[in-house]
Amino acid sequence: MGSNREGTDDLETSLREVQDELFRKMQDEFKKMQVDMMKEIQKVKFEMMDGLKSLQKTLNRMVDITRCLKADCERARSQDLRVDTVTNLQVLLESQELVKLPLKRSAASPPKRRQAQTVPNRRRHHTARTRKRHRYGRKDSLVSTPLSSVFDNSQIFCRDLKSNVPAAMSPHISPPVHVFPTIGKPRPIVPPPPGKELLMKTEELSVAGIFSPTVEDVKLMAEMGLEAFRFSISWTRLIPNGRGPINPKGLLFYKNLIKELRSHGIEPHVTLYHYDLPQPLEDEYGGWINRRIIEDFTAFVDVCFREFGEDVKLWTTINEATILAFGSYGEGITMGHCTPTPSKSINCSTADSSTKTYLAGHNILLAHASASELYKLKYKSKQRGSIGFSIYAVGLSPYTNSTEDEIATQRANTFFHGWMLKPLVFGDYPDEIKSAMGSRLPVFSEEEAKKVKGSYDFIGIIHYTTLFVTNRPLPSIYPTNINKCFFKDMDAYMITTGKSSFIELEATPWGLEGVLEYLKQNFNNPPIYILENGVSLKQDSSLQDTPRVEYIEGYIGAVLNAIKNGSDTRGYFVWSLMDLYELFGGYMQTYGLYFVNFSDPGLKRSPRLSASWYTGFLNGSIDVTSQDITQLQSNFSGSYSL
Repeated sequence: MGSNREGTDDLETSLREVQDELFRKMQDEFKKMQVDMMKEIQKVKFEMMDGLKSLQKTLNRMVDITRCLKADCERARSQDLRVDTVTNLQVLLESQELVKLPLKRSAASPPKRRQAQTVPNRRRHHTARTRKRHRYGRKDSLVSTPLSSVFDNSQIFCRDLKSNVPAAMSPHISPPVHVFPTIGKPRPIVPPPPGKELLMKTEELSVAGIFSPTVEDVKLMAEMGLEAFRFSISWTRLIPNGRGPINPKGLLFYKNLIKELRSHGIEPHVTLYHYDLPQPLEDEYGGWINRRIIEDFTAFVDVCFREFGEDVKLWTTINEATILAFGSYGEGITMGHCTPTPSKSINCSTADSSTKTYLAGHNILLAHASASELYKLKYKSKQRGSIGFSIYAVGLSPYTNSTEDEIATQRANTFFHGWMLKPLVFGDYPDEIKSAMGSRLPVFSEEEAKKVKGSYDFIGIIHYTTLFVTNRPLPSIYPTNINKCFFKDMDAYMITTGKSSFIELEATPWGLEGVLEYLKQNFNNPPIYILENGVSLKQDSSLQDTPRVEYIEGYIGAVLNAIKNGSDTRGYFVWSLMDLYELFGGYMQTYGLYFVNFSDPGLKRSPRLSASWYTGFLNGSIDVTSQDITQLQSNFSGSYSL
């Protein structure tokens, strides 16, 4: 009897084991089915979004055509002339190139686009290069990229990342001060005659010494195949004193720029604030550390929504909010509270990281929420645009495999990213920051928390490189006094990868993929536009910028990998279209796909190899593969891993 009972027990045990094994297999199969289903849903979602955007673009063009026809009729009636409406419509249709883009593209059948400017035959496929050509992946030849580019800036919005993902391009448009003097009483705005000046005169450009788009520049964008262009509206160009009368010349400049972009089928992506605080507001109450900024900023964006909202569907309220708060008000390294000189750019006597950083950050969030609420209540139902918020998102990786460095990296992520994003997504600051800051951290009222939470349609991130994080003091990327302020609260030390420095940072495309994965997992996978990404090279007349081609290709590949893993990334902006003035590098470090000869009175533009490559990528003749990223990561001279 005993042996029979034991045999029965063994049989029951075996049956249970088989049953458990079958159950585990069923669970694994079910999870796999779930993952496959989510991928298919994401794929269909992107296809539907792309189709809807193509339809919206066509409708917008039809509206523009109707508006032009109406204007032709009115001009003809005023001159007692007969209008051949059918002929005009045919001409307008041909000029607008109403071609519906396919949802999916292939190298065999790229969409029809205008031919790009002729570039010397230097373009080659990245996949055909040998390992030696991965200059920023080799130990002896690392390509670096600056930490921040914050003056008048330019980027690129490509639109199709081979996965029906919009991508992008942009500059901070600031016409020279002498063009727009302070005007007490607005004068009537008279549009220029057809065919005449729409944007900037050549002589004005040469005096400015900065990139301000001309009609010819917009044509270059169209020839490259860009479908969107990101730029910022300078508060002081539109409202010189920060509040009060509108400058009619400033208003006309931006209206003409936006109309010119749309006439070429290029979507304007507008940033409302890019470090250019009106000096009267700084003098009066200290700028972003005072809650009065919320009302003034809201009044400014109200003008922008009212005047430009019919043609602008993508708005970013604040550029690099994290850098604005701790860079301008805590460290004095960027524009804002300090307006530093080159010799004192890291030593601002009025900066105070212990309190002003967090006051500024708090008011930035409230001002953004106020602008978002205004748009949704007053304009969104008619204009149907989207409001976003931008942060500087740096890749962060533990310096060693120690538990201490892992925890330090988590703290760094919380301060760099969670500080601004957690209130936007969840309604309050991270507990770790509240615990570390105590009474120095402002508190949201219940009403304010409700306004801030969910006050975004997308998150814009600005990314250039990855930093190592350690829990122990080591030679840091940042000057000593900076580590004693914002980063002291963070209680972590930032170290550059490879041969990087404070100004030049190593290219690590897989770090961007890690950032997108982090945002997906910790902030409910928000819609994301990558608003800045590019590499700095020394300014010279050479048009052979192969490292820039490799950099852009690597980062686009990283974005594609993140999208395949479920990231809701919708756009990628290359920094920058043209060479321009950089905060830390001046004219010695450049990011442009186009070389600008600053010695030439006309600021002559010349396409670099990267402009040719990017055009090929956009028209589908050049592909990007994830294998390139794997190869680069295997060559990398560091311990970083996703």
